Amino acid sequence: MLAVIVAFSFVTGVIDAGEPRMIDAINALRRAKTSADPWKDLNQAAQDLRFAGRNKRGYRHEALSVVESAIATRPDKITLDRMIDDAIAKAEKGASVSHHRKR
Repeated sequence: MLAVIVAFSFVTGVIDAGEPRMIDAINALRRAKTSADPWKDLNQAAQDLRFAGRNKRGYRHEALSVVESAIATRPDKITLDRMIDDAIAKAEKGASVSHHRKR
Protein backbone atom coordinates (compact mmCIF):
# COMPACT_ATOMS: atom_id res chain seq x y z
CA MET A 1 0.00 0.00 0.00
CA LEU A 2 2.81 2.40 0.87
CA ALA A 3 4.47 1.70 -2.49
CA VAL A 4 1.24 2.63 -4.29
CA ILE A 5 1.02 5.91 -2.36
CA VAL A 6 4.67 6.73 -3.07
CA ALA A 7 4.28 5.88 -6.76
CA PHE A 8 1.11 7.98 -7.00
CA SER A 9 2.86 10.90 -5.30
CA PHE A 10 5.78 10.62 -7.72
CA VAL A 11 3.53 10.52 -10.78
CA THR A 12 1.37 13.37 -9.51
CA GLY A 13 4.44 15.51 -8.82
CA VAL A 14 5.82 14.87 -12.27
CA ILE A 15 2.53 15.74 -13.94
CA ASP A 16 2.43 18.97 -11.94
CA ALA A 17 5.93 19.69 -13.22
CA GLY A 18 4.65 19.71 -16.80
CA GLU A 19 5.78 16.27 -17.97
CA PRO A 20 2.61 14.72 -19.42
CA ARG A 21 4.36 13.08 -22.40
CA MET A 22 6.82 11.31 -20.13
CA ILE A 23 3.95 10.09 -17.94
CA ASP A 24 2.04 8.97 -21.04
CA ALA A 25 5.12 7.02 -22.18
CA ILE A 26 5.54 5.36 -18.78
CA ASN A 27 1.86 4.38 -18.73
CA ALA A 28 2.07 2.95 -22.27
CA LEU A 29 5.12 0.92 -21.24
CA ARG A 30 3.28 -0.44 -18.20
CA ARG A 31 0.33 -1.42 -20.40
CA ALA A 32 2.72 -3.15 -22.82
CA LYS A 33 3.97 -5.41 -20.01
CA THR A 34 0.53 -6.89 -19.45
CA SER A 35 -0.79 -6.84 -23.01
CA ALA A 36 -1.13 -9.95 -25.15
CA ASP A 37 -0.03 -7.74 -28.06
CA PRO A 38 2.36 -5.14 -26.60
CA TRP A 39 3.47 -3.59 -29.91
CA LYS A 40 0.72 -0.96 -30.07
CA ASP A 41 1.62 0.29 -26.59
CA LEU A 42 5.35 0.20 -27.36
CA ASN A 43 4.79 2.29 -30.48
CA GLN A 44 2.73 4.75 -28.44
CA ALA A 45 5.47 4.93 -25.80
CA ALA A 46 8.06 5.63 -28.51
CA GLN A 47 5.93 8.43 -29.93
CA ASP A 48 5.39 9.97 -26.48
CA LEU A 49 9.12 9.81 -25.75
CA ARG A 50 9.94 11.46 -29.09
CA PHE A 51 7.68 14.42 -28.27
CA ALA A 52 8.56 14.76 -24.58
CA GLY A 53 10.69 17.68 -23.46
CA ARG A 54 14.34 17.43 -24.39
CA ASN A 55 16.04 18.43 -21.13
CA LYS A 56 16.15 15.04 -19.41
CA ARG A 57 19.92 14.46 -18.98
CA GLY A 58 19.79 11.80 -21.69
CA TYR A 59 17.28 9.54 -19.93
CA ARG A 60 14.50 10.28 -22.43
CA HIS A 61 16.80 9.33 -25.31
CA GLU A 62 18.01 6.18 -23.51
CA ALA A 63 14.42 5.08 -22.85
CA LEU A 64 13.50 5.75 -26.47
CA SER A 65 16.49 3.71 -27.69
CA VAL A 66 15.41 0.73 -25.57
CA VAL A 67 11.82 0.96 -26.81
CA GLU A 68 12.87 1.28 -30.44
CA SER A 69 15.22 -1.69 -30.05
CA ALA A 70 12.40 -3.79 -28.59
CA ILE A 71 10.12 -2.84 -31.48
CA ALA A 72 12.79 -3.62 -34.07
CA THR A 73 13.97 -6.95 -32.62
CA ARG A 74 10.68 -8.31 -31.19
CA PRO A 75 12.42 -10.33 -28.48
CA ASP A 76 10.95 -13.20 -26.49
CA LYS A 77 8.57 -12.30 -23.63
CA ILE A 78 11.17 -12.50 -20.84
CA THR A 79 13.64 -10.29 -22.70
CA LEU A 80 10.86 -7.91 -23.70
CA ASP A 81 9.75 -7.54 -20.07
CA ARG A 82 13.33 -6.74 -19.04
CA MET A 83 13.62 -4.17 -21.82
CA ILE A 84 10.32 -2.57 -20.83
CA ASP A 85 11.42 -2.44 -17.17
CA ASP A 86 14.66 -0.75 -18.26
CA ALA A 87 12.77 1.77 -20.40
CA ILE A 88 10.36 2.53 -17.53
CA ALA A 89 13.26 3.13 -15.12
CA LYS A 90 14.98 5.48 -17.58
CA ALA A 91 11.75 7.34 -18.37
CA GLU A 92 10.99 7.78 -14.66
CA LYS A 93 14.49 9.17 -14.09
CA GLY A 94 14.04 11.51 -17.03
CA ALA A 95 10.64 12.65 -15.80
CA SER A 96 12.07 13.44 -12.38
CA VAL A 97 14.92 15.55 -13.80
CA SER A 98 12.70 18.51 -14.66
CA HIS A 99 10.77 18.10 -11.43
CA HIS A 100 13.91 18.48 -9.31
CA ARG A 101 16.08 20.77 -11.44
CA LYS A 102 17.57 23.92 -10.01
CA ARG A 103 16.26 27.28 -11.24
